[in-house]
Amino acid sequence: MQIILAGCEYSGTTTLGLELKKWATNQLGIAPEYHDHWKIPEISCYPTGLPSATLTESDKNHILSLSPKLKEMIQRQSIIYHMPDKIDDSDFIYIGFHYEDTVYCDKYFSYGGETEVQGGPRTNYSRHLEQKLLSGAPDIIVIHVTCNSETIKKRMESDPHPYQIIKPQDIDEILNNFEYEFSKSLLSPLKLDTTNKSITQSTDELIKLVESALSENDKIRIKAHKLFEEINK
Repeated sequence: MQIILAGCEYSGTTTLGLELKKWATNQLGIAPEYHDHWKIPEISCYPTGLPSATLTESDKNHILSLSPKLKEMIQRQSIIYHMPDKIDDSDFIYIGFHYEDTVYCDKYFSYGGETEVQGGPRTNYSRHLEQKLLSGAPDIIVIHVTCNSETIKKRMESDPHPYQIIKPQDIDEILNNFEYEFSKSLLSPLKLDTTNKSITQSTDELIKLVESALSENDKIRIKAHKLFEEINK
């Protein structure tokens, strides 16, 4: 089970990703790898639970002070490092991955634009990355998590992120940019709208979307795990 959830900040990708991890663990009997570290400066990519996993405030400020060239390099190499392949077909849930990088990089971090020397404009480089994803994880499930601008504003005001990326005046533009990237994506993304919905409602819809897109192999694995649990009751 290999899944990418991506969308505008405050659309619910992190919250839903954690709920999806619980569901997937219950269905498969093993926890999928979970990676949510493509929002600068929250880019710690160590497995959770390790002493090195948490970045200090000093670390984050150092990351924010890096040059655009170094930010670009870190993000690109992190994405490539986490690129799946058929040899290691482990289960994972990625939050944001290359979609976040593509939408945020030029506007907020000054790299990845039309004159980017490494890989060209990020929107073009994203299609190159998606070809690699299709090759290494042909059954990958991609879900575009979205909501309207008013919902994002309410969430931004009620529970602001410590290192918020998007600006209130940019919300409509960022939503449109995510729409554009998903419309160009090679990965046949599904769409989940969380506008004015509770976490429970959105989680239920997300699970239904994932179930509708599961590979035959994953369906067999889920059935086998349920059978194993019944036998061992």
